[in-house]
Amino acid sequence: MKELYTFTVQNTTKAEDGTETSAPVKIFFKRPGASENNLLSLVYAAELSKALKMGIMSETDIRRTVQDAGGFKHSKSDKSKREKLVEQYAVAHNKRQVLLTEEKSTEKIDKKIKELENDINDLDQGLRKILETSAEVVAYNQVIKWMVSNLCFWDEDRAPVFIGETDEDREKDYYNSIDEDGLKAKVIGFAIVIAQAYIIHGYKTKEEFEELEKNFQNILDEGKC
Repeated sequence: MKELYTFTVQNTTKAEDGTETSAPVKIFFKRPGASENNLLSLVYAAELSKALKMGIMSETDIRRTVQDAGGFKHSKSDKSKREKLVEQYAVAHNKRQVLLTEEKSTEKIDKKIKELENDINDLDQGLRKILETSAEVVAYNQVIKWMVSNLCFWDEDRAPVFIGETDEDREKDYYNSIDEDGLKAKVIGFAIVIAQAYIIHGYKTKEEFEELEKNFQNILDEGKC
């Protein structure tokens, strides 16, 4: 099995006297192979078709409906800020192309581009929340669930985290694990983030996933404060 990323969760146990202890447990997230990527495409297509038949609007239809209603309204200050960020984003992309042509490092400009993308996304949060109800997002969520329930393994012995002979069995274990809120629920918490980064944002390298895990852990730590 090829690795997508191996991450760590804390297994917390409680003794009879109430004392809690934690031990790190490593989770091996398998990189989808050609056959699995093909299956993911089939899952997406089937779930998208199902969602549309249920009357859930596509992203295109949602955008058209918003546009027909006069478009998504930013405040005057946010609109001005967004226009400047888009200009900076275009300039940064042009600079990146120049660096590539000159065969120079794009590390700094790539970081700048990602920061600009995040700033633009923050301003577009209202529209993004509306789009999160689209048929495409419903389908992607099913793909992500399939990845987590089928491609996560205990790193120590490479046994599957979610048990079952069929996809339906593993899906049942997945949902039961969320309800039980134990070690597997912690696995699901970050595995979903990895799957989203891989499927939606195109993350591929170990460095990208390490930064993702670091940011995720920071959020968890802030929540404990």
